Amino acid sequence: MQSLNLMPELLKLPAAPTDSPKSSRDHLTTLIGADRALYAAEISSASSAGLWTVFDEANVDDNLRAAYEAQYPNLAANHSLNEYWQSMMNRGEASMQGFINGIKGKIAELNAAEQLRDAGYTNVTIAENPTQPVIDITAIPPAAVLKLVGK
Repeated sequence: MQSLNLMPELLKLPAAPTDSPKSSRDHLTTLIGADRALYAAEISSASSAGLWTVFDEANVDDNLRAAYEAQYPNLAANHSLNEYWQSMMNRGEASMQGFINGIKGKIAELNAAEQLRDAGYTNVTIAENPTQPVIDITAIPPAAVLKLVGK
């Protein structure tokens, strides 16, 4: 780091005439006399921005939340993803693995549906019942649409 080497040049910069060097006591006196409410508000604002990612609800990926709500609609109506995950952790590894597998499967379905839409499929629908047997996604392929309009 070369920043200390720049200090002599920084000291040569012009300063306001009232800016005289202050002792530690002068700095403390200035801090004690400062508007506490203003600084408390500024510190609270800066702290909350940094701590926002700590909150459980704010840090859940949108795709993960959508998959949870689609795979476990009854649970999602009453429990946040974080709340339910905490209960799974308390139940043990087997419960956690089953829960994760359900969400992974739903994320795969959501991604597959998006890929079908991107490929020109229409009426792409994921089954409402997460445990529906046989067909999870239905769609009309682009060629079928062309045949319907006579091309």
